[in-house]
Amino acid sequence: MPLRTWRSIAWTYHILFAIAVVWPVQALVNDPEVLVVGLPVQMAWAAGWLLGSLVVLWRLDSARTREIRLAGADGSGTVSGGGE
Repeated sequence: MPLRTWRSIAWTYHILFAIAVVWPVQALVNDPEVLVVGLPVQMAWAAGWLLGSLVVLWRLDSARTREIRLAGADGSGTVSGGGE
């Protein structure tokens, strides 16, 4: 996917991440007695979002690196798809 698409995915994911780990939504998974992989549900919820964030940022970095390589290969020296 192009860099512009990955930037949109990253922004959308992290906005949803911010919403998912604050009070109104976080309260939906607040049950300290139920365990997921040995963690209370609330901690597993936040850990899952954090791991997802790492994957999204890794893919964004891969797309950016690919764009930079392509820009260097065609001699233009510019990276498309953003306000850089």
